[in-house]
Amino acid sequence: MVAGCGPKVAKLLLVLFNVGVTAVGCVFMSIGSWIMHFANEYQDLFLNDELVVVTSLLVATGVFLFAFSFLGCCGTMRESPCLLKTYFSLLVVVIIIQIAAAATAFAFVSEITESMYEGMTKTINTTYNSHESATNAVDTIQTEFDCCGATGVTDYTGCPGIPANTSVPDSCCKEPGNGCNLGAEATRGHPDPSKVHLINTDGCVEESLEFVEHYFYVLGGVCLGLLIIECLAMFFTCSLLSNITKAETMGI
Repeated sequence: MVAGCGPKVAKLLLVLFNVGVTAVGCVFMSIGSWIMHFANEYQDLFLNDELVVVTSLLVATGVFLFAFSFLGCCGTMRESPCLLKTYFSLLVVVIIIQIAAAATAFAFVSEITESMYEGMTKTINTTYNSHESATNAVDTIQTEFDCCGATGVTDYTGCPGIPANTSVPDSCCKEPGNGCNLGAEATRGHPDPSKVHLINTDGCVEESLEFVEHYFYVLGGVCLGLLIIECLAMFFTCSLLSNITKAETMGI
């Protein structure tokens, strides 16, 4: 058993850190699952799949943290060099995963506008009203943010998913079922002049950009914030290992 005030404090703090890490692991899995739901719902609006990648990394990190924090507690309480070294190695792996997740999240923020514009435009022109997930994603964001198309109503000019005499989907209407997309002069992407005031004409990319960016900042911030706790856990693990080795050498 380690002797001295310093090693005992390190042992106590390491146990407390691992209890905290267990809780954080549960939080990571919860946040990751919540954002994964968002990612699955809106993935058709993005050209790339960075959101799914980042949330998958976040969930994986949560699982790792939850699992190996018990290993850290056992190794600390039993003062087992083997368990503590394994715990230290796993910490390094998790930190690498977190840095990758944070870097991906922050890097993608600068590409959100282009990815969302290209992704939503592609979905409108190819899979809207032919793929349920794509249709739901477009309709949901248009309803939630009172917008229409990626940049506006004209994005539906080449949309094969709506009738030729319909200007936009019903989800672009300010009031559902108000017939905003119909009229004698209505064609795809071009509303009847008498019905324009009944349509949300702002583009969805601009209207929802701040909301989408928030998800990525939350992901990146959570990953980087936990690094502080993990670095301290690594420090106390090294301290405890050093004192265990000294105690074994001295035959204590």
